[in-house]
Amino acid sequence: MRLVVVIVMLSSIPCVIARAQLPGGYEAEAPQPLPDSLREIRGGGRFTITVTRAQDSLSHVLIERAESLVPPTDSVIASTRRSAGSGDIAAFESAARLPGRRWWWREFDNVLLPYALTGRAVAHYIDRVRELSSGANPFDRRSPASHRASVGYDARVEQAVYGDGYQVTLTVTFDFYCGSLCALHFEHSRVVDFDRAGNPIRVRGDGPPVYIVS
Repeated sequence: MRLVVVIVMLSSIPCVIARAQLPGGYEAEAPQPLPDSLREIRGGGRFTITVTRAQDSLSHVLIERAESLVPPTDSVIASTRRSAGSGDIAAFESAARLPGRRWWWREFDNVLLPYALTGRAVAHYIDRVRELSSGANPFDRRSPASHRASVGYDARVEQAVYGDGYQVTLTVTFDFYCGSLCALHFEHSRVVDFDRAGNPIRVRGDGPPVYIVS
């Protein structure tokens, strides 16, 4: 009975939460429409998209809210200044010129690496795999069948370890191979803690991603 009451209560709260209810510096944007479950296989298996998301009404509401939190732009910019080496300056500058509230950290081969795992970030990776599957290898047109890509996204809700709230964990894994010296891999996660009323109280995991390139 308690679970049903909580679901009804959360569903009745507007998805765009008042700024006073957000962790410091964060803002809430409109939810990005994402499937709760998806499995796409393209190009004879060379391209895959997997989404495992909301399982019920409660998890759908909380996951949407976790995906809608945008970090302070100043924090993203500060992290890029600390991380940009002499060979990476152009990539960071290119990423900084892109429009919209920034969830990305830098660009690599037309893929935006995540600083914050938001709904728009997930949509970007899904779109990128679909785009790559629709044409020849963009970096070696002599070998049109040599490239492959995949994205996996998992979002789950659990009871908070301490207190009477919830913990939402978002994780994305992205792989792109376009030749022996052309590849990208990263995995990035975000954890958002909510109180029992569905208000986000803490965000963990936002920051420069760990990635592998060749």
